[in-house]
Amino acid sequence: MEKKPNSLKYFAIALLVILIDQTSKLLVQKYMYLHEEITVLGYADGRYGFKLHYLLNPGMAFGIRWDSEFGKLALTIFRIVAMFAIGYYLLRSVRKKIHYGFLVALSMILGGAIGNVIDSTFYGVLFQNHPLDSVTPWFHGQVIDMLFFPLVEFTWPSWIPCGGDTIISIGSYALKWASWMPCGGTESLFFSPVFNIADSSIFIGVTTILIFQKKFFPIKEDGESIPEGDQPLIEFSGENRVRLIGTYQEEQIPDVVLIELAIQDERKNIDFGQITQVIEGKDKMEWQVPWDEKFLDSTGENIIGEPLSPNENGIVRTVFFFHYINVSQPLLTQYGAISIANPTSMPERLKNIIRYQSPH
Repeated sequence: MEKKPNSLKYFAIALLVILIDQTSKLLVQKYMYLHEEITVLGYADGRYGFKLHYLLNPGMAFGIRWDSEFGKLALTIFRIVAMFAIGYYLLRSVRKKIHYGFLVALSMILGGAIGNVIDSTFYGVLFQNHPLDSVTPWFHGQVIDMLFFPLVEFTWPSWIPCGGDTIISIGSYALKWASWMPCGGTESLFFSPVFNIADSSIFIGVTTILIFQKKFFPIKEDGESIPEGDQPLIEFSGENRVRLIGTYQEEQIPDVVLIELAIQDERKNIDFGQITQVIEGKDKMEWQVPWDEKFLDSTGENIIGEPLSPNENGIVRTVFFFHYINVSQPLLTQYGAISIANPTSMPERLKNIIRYQSPH
């Protein structure tokens, strides 16, 4: 029977991020005073390296602040809404069996978001670190930052013009964005931002999704394997009830290939003995048939004993080995003939669950 997706492990990742983030912030708040700096790893007489620098951040990233009486409250409410939205999207993504790498990255983003929401919601009450002009300490807490990596100082070229603060008005409210553009000839420090574990987790999660988005969400094209994840990408046209998902090269034996098919058969009357390929000059009894056939769940990531529960379209997913393949000849099945694509490398999801064993 198909294995049900487990969302708990991904929420456990988020919980781990929260625990590490909050522990680091509580330790800094307890044992350091505001603006204190401790060199952890340094060079050049300790001017550069990795430092702990206790700062309170009342706004958003990149120096953005909401200049209004209720700006901080609006920011905290936005963070809370975003937190629940990310959590809901993570749960849906797990149920849709999206790539595990994406789910881990999204879990890190969720953990980081919750970590900073805790600061904004409760720290104003617990540590009285809310701005003095706050209408209430609730939802006005300032985020504790401490990770500081000053690496090198340099001077900007003289031809760079000076930049000022950017003010964006929204009705009676205003967003103030401190410009990052310096004046030419001035000295700057790289890397100057001070951040926390939650920020790091969000950054790593977002960066991972951006870098590996093609792997997490492959684009279906003719001749390419159907991506891991959602079954709806397996589509059938006309009367054709079988589709090639992929032809994969067995790494250890060059002539052996693994063939993955999607078959639309609600009754599961699949006859592997009828899956074959014409060999010119040989009797039909000498044509090869599948070896070591297995059924997969709808994600293609787990072996199941038999297709007890095809999806709502009656689709069964199966793999088997052929000991040689002729891509110029179609693959014959009880449902009709299908074209064979050139073998590609074995996907990781199949490497982990299928091993070739010789019939001899």
